[in-house]
Amino acid sequence: MESIKENNNFLILLAEDSPTQAAKLEFLLTEHGYRVLVAGNGTIALELIIHHKPDLVISDILMPEMDGFELCNSVKGNPSIKHIPIILLTTLSESENIIRAVDAGADFFFTKPCDEDHLLTKVDYIFENYNKNISVAYNEGEDNKAGNATSQRQMINLLVSTYEHVKLQNTKLKEAQMEIRNLNDHLNEKVIEKTISLQKVIDELKIAETELIKARDKAEESNRLKSSLLSNMSHELRTPMNGIMGFSSLLKESLTNPENKKMAGSIQRSANRLMDTLNSIMDLSQLQADKTMLQFEIINVNKEISDVIYGFQEQAISSAIELILDIPSEVNCYADKTIFRKTIQILVDNAIKFTPKGSVKISASYDSDSLVLIDVNDTGIGIASENLGLIFDEFKQLSSGFGRSYEGNGLGLTLCKKFTHLLKGTIDVKSTLGEGSVFSIKIPASNNNSDISAPKVLETNIPDIPFQKVHKVTNNKPFVLIVEDNDLNTQLVEIYLEKFCTTESAFSGELAIQKAREKQFDLILMDINLGAGLNGMQAATEIRTIKGYEKLPIIAVTGYTSREEQLKVTSNGCSHFLPKPFKREQLISLINNVMNIS
Repeated sequence: MESIKENNNFLILLAEDSPTQAAKLEFLLTEHGYRVLVAGNGTIALELIIHHKPDLVISDILMPEMDGFELCNSVKGNPSIKHIPIILLTTLSESENIIRAVDAGADFFFTKPCDEDHLLTKVDYIFENYNKNISVAYNEGEDNKAGNATSQRQMINLLVSTYEHVKLQNTKLKEAQMEIRNLNDHLNEKVIEKTISLQKVIDELKIAETELIKARDKAEESNRLKSSLLSNMSHELRTPMNGIMGFSSLLKESLTNPENKKMAGSIQRSANRLMDTLNSIMDLSQLQADKTMLQFEIINVNKEISDVIYGFQEQAISSAIELILDIPSEVNCYADKTIFRKTIQILVDNAIKFTPKGSVKISASYDSDSLVLIDVNDTGIGIASENLGLIFDEFKQLSSGFGRSYEGNGLGLTLCKKFTHLLKGTIDVKSTLGEGSVFSIKIPASNNNSDISAPKVLETNIPDIPFQKVHKVTNNKPFVLIVEDNDLNTQLVEIYLEKFCTTESAFSGELAIQKAREKQFDLILMDINLGAGLNGMQAATEIRTIKGYEKLPIIAVTGYTSREEQLKVTSNGCSHFLPKPFKREQLISLINNVMNIS
């Protein structure tokens, strides 16, 4: 027998209103060797069936104009074409559609969506078996028997279709379950793989975190040691420098021999230069460690800059430099006073240093409603344009090595830039080589302070507590206790105060407490580092418990000069702060202010 696939005589009519589904089924059947007619609805399909008498009709149920049930009824009601087998494409789970299909006379049922191999197998089966049975039944002319046979075949076909559908779905379900199982196994493998990988990453992160913690702790310890070293170095240098600068100043005042006076002045200038270097290093260290404490306030620019340049008068006179101040009295800015003064000091010092002759002019004005512009203009050596980008670098000097022409540590302008940044401002420079330079800073004016606040508030005095003088010695002089373990500094302070105060000294904290219990002093000058035993803060705290000393002025006189240290000592028994080295005028002025002495 010739195979069905090779026999191209069979004609199938396909009734399907979906062009996509129609084209798909047409291609499938044509490829399998069948001829195919396509009708887009039941009406057209019926006309084609009557005219062409196809060997098989495959019809969708839902179609416009005439649906699959109506088409089936029309075919089975027409004696000339009722023998043509009809497959209705339906969903077996819809029982109402199945009953209607049986009543309409459908011969076979096929479920959607169509499985291609299953559909082709069913069509092949129909052409091999069904037409033969149909022709036998109709040739015998036994209509009733034929009708009964047709109904029986319909029911059998329904059961077979149902069984095949269930079997197919069961096969697909098993395949899906197998695929799910395989996917699940694969997923489990991936999960295990990813878990191992993730655990490895976690372990690496833990190791990295441990290393980071160690590095952080090491860095913090390094910073702590660095801060401690710099703090101790500052104290150890400032304490002897207090004696050197103080006694050199006294010598310069008392000596009459010009050569000796000149030598004393040289000692003083060298000491000042050393202190400038130390101060710059300490300031830079504080900035790098982010430990700079700020206290923003409204300050008068004229007053603060006048105070600053007063300290440069002697230097300017000796260098034949004219200092010019051009600042209206009403100009106010909002800044930290200490940082502001340091910035101006550096700019004026540089201007005088690099101006062999001529003048240094400091001017200020409102650049706008929100900014104050301060210019430091000199007629000095100037800066080449190619070097303007280098002057703010740390330790950078345009003349260095053996060819240096000017003194300095190369930190001044670096600090200036950092200080200006702290003040929420900017710094700029314009210069012409051989003609001079103009350094300009812009900082917030006093009416533009809404978004500027100090990181920490620094209180150096005990607020709102009037200090009382509970005792006076003869001649109405304040009775002052000097607590200092350095004999040189004790002698210097005694000389500074011999005309103004009656003094007594103690070389340790323990001795200071003992003397405070025995006598009533009007004021205590307290060194902080007193060697072995109690330090100055501990001694001051203990003295505060003695009757009569609760509100007594205790001035911390120390080489620890940072604001953090200042806050620490003024929070632990001391009421005021005087950093070493200090001048006689500074000490006497502070005592007068504290004691309310005119």
